[in-house]
Amino acid sequence: MTLKILEVYKMLIQYNFKMTENFLEKGLIKEVISVESPEMSKPLEGNVILIIKKINDEGKKEYTINCFVPFVGEISQFKKGENRVIKLVLTNWARKNIHIEGKEKTLNLDGSTTITGEVIKILDDSKYADSFNAIIDCGIYIKVRFFKSQNFKIGDYIKATGRLDAYLADNGKKRNDVK
Repeated sequence: MTLKILEVYKMLIQYNFKMTENFLEKGLIKEVISVESPEMSKPLEGNVILIIKKINDEGKKEYTINCFVPFVGEISQFKKGENRVIKLVLTNWARKNIHIEGKEKTLNLDGSTTITGEVIKILDDSKYADSFNAIIDCGIYIKVRFFKSQNFKIGDYIKATGRLDAYLADNGKKRNDVK
């Protein structure tokens, strides 16, 4: 019995390490808003309202965020009341991203999403030759696309605006756009 508990504990540690390494968030799905189509057997797309709780230097913080779910049928994978592992991606016009001087981390959800935060990881997974993706810590982890010519580096603070998309990271599906 003790050996089984130890094995489960090791698996949980590996799972939590993987989440941190991939900059995923765990969120409670508060609401699912589907866009129905009479021609399709599944809802086309929709929005989800997520609650993400984080513990940071200032203490515990709760974010309630409204995210778009962009792929046909993907919205049906989100179930109200479930806790799921989520990847958040800011779909934006990369040319509008700017450096900022302060070391502020904010998430503004009025209309489109505006984030300010620190570049904590640069990813080599862009499907475009002129750009790269980075993880921004704005209180929660969000993946953002940048042009290479913008010359952002780890430790830079940036401001970016766009549509916040949510992808389930724990559903076992492989996607080229969500790694």
